[in-house]
Amino acid sequence: MGNTLIEDKGRINLMKSYDAYVEETPELNVRNAYFFENKLFKTISYKCHKMMLVVKVHLMRKRLSCQEAFIHNQNFLYLQSILGNRLLPFMPFSKTINFEDARPAHEQENQEITKDFLAVSRQQLAYTLEERHPIPKSSINFITMQILNAIVILHSKKLYHGNLRSSNVLLTSSDHVFLTDFASYKPYFLMEDQLGEFRNLFESSILKCNIAPEKFQSSIENQIQLMQLAELPKQLLQNLQAMDMFSMGCLLFEIYSGDSLFTREQLIQYKKGVFDPLQMIGKIESQHVRELIANLISLDPAQRPTAQEAFQMFYQKLNPRYELIYYLSCAMSWSQHFMLPDLRIGLMRKLLPQILNDFAGEKPQFKYPLPLPIQKLNINKFYQLIKGD
Repeated sequence: MGNTLIEDKGRINLMKSYDAYVEETPELNVRNAYFFENKLFKTISYKCHKMMLVVKVHLMRKRLSCQEAFIHNQNFLYLQSILGNRLLPFMPFSKTINFEDARPAHEQENQEITKDFLAVSRQQLAYTLEERHPIPKSSINFITMQILNAIVILHSKKLYHGNLRSSNVLLTSSDHVFLTDFASYKPYFLMEDQLGEFRNLFESSILKCNIAPEKFQSSIENQIQLMQLAELPKQLLQNLQAMDMFSMGCLLFEIYSGDSLFTREQLIQYKKGVFDPLQMIGKIESQHVRELIANLISLDPAQRPTAQEAFQMFYQKLNPRYELIYYLSCAMSWSQHFMLPDLRIGLMRKLLPQILNDFAGEKPQFKYPLPLPIQKLNINKFYQLIKGD
């Protein structure tokens, strides 16, 4: 349904072709770990020079046409072109492997590709949000605000994530957030009674399911052919973004409680009105977070807040200095205006007293003067510099 990638063709030893590719690719010779594997996907980590690399391998067990493979490749490249800027909170796949770049001739569009595998790769960061649990209370609001802000940016660019979950939120060692593994290659909708397809595409979502209930269909009436991301119809894009917001509600519950809100079975029951998650949501201490989650997981997609509305609902209840902390983290991580160590130290000294005074009622004093560029920097100018990077 939509861009479905499953249909066992009886091929065996499909990994041999990929292993042969790895043997000819020196930067992939040092395998670090298998993150995930089933009969369709393998996610493998490699040590590559001075960085870690993640490769997601798709084994071709399904009849995939040359046109479909071309569209998948175009979508990966499109995401990289829109989201690949290092100043944005995203980590799209940066390289496609074994794809054909050229558009197939008209008479070849429906022909089956003969490749045994297709793959994509990206950088690996310190850890995922899932690995970060339990999250220190001092970091919860900071991480949540970054995720919500990232979704606002993503949706403003007329894109969607498609599989928003804690394992797809990357964190640096300083808790700076990057969204990754955008699921443009997965179906827009799923058949409710086809557990096999679900298991192959979303196996890790069986016990921890963040997928919006309307993604599960009881018939093929909503069948939609695979499309390029730049050409998604407005209504379909709105539907997919509403699904992201449901997933965001589930992710918020996990961040603040440490537990998952739904299993796949519970989600189907929730869709049918049998399961009520409100009692579970009630154990979260913060009332405004409880209300936000309840709104985000509404069964009616039209009743869910948009990304911008959800961000405002969350942010307006926070101490205003959280924004300052967020942009201070941005400055320390990647801002071109604060690359010199002296300027970074000076910036910390400039802003730290205000942060500590707001949160702890303390205002430290420093003996030595600040660097001249920092002395002339006020908060409004600081925000302008970081937002303009």
